[in-house]
Amino acid sequence: MMTLPEELQAEFNQQITEYEEKMRMPYITSIERSGELKGKQELAIKLFNQRFGVIEQPLIEQVRRLSGDQLEELTNVWLTLATLSDLERWLQSKLKLEK
Repeated sequence: MMTLPEELQAEFNQQITEYEEKMRMPYITSIERSGELKGKQELAIKLFNQRFGVIEQPLIEQVRRLSGDQLEELTNVWLTLATLSDLERWLQSKLKLEK
């Protein structure tokens, strides 16, 4: 790992801050992104467990395979999924697209 001299580090930090303000979005590390994705997955699983009773492991694994965009889409449609079969069909249609 390389460290910058103190003066350059301060300048780099300032440039990052200015860039974040300009873009109005903070820098998110891959670890933070991964944690965010896992949190969304766990929330979806919890919501479906509450709605349909405990869902089985194969469905849980399918939810965990969804991308961030697919999880966002799922949050928009989850109330329209009236049955566990509806959820299964929705997951299958999304996961077929990723293969």
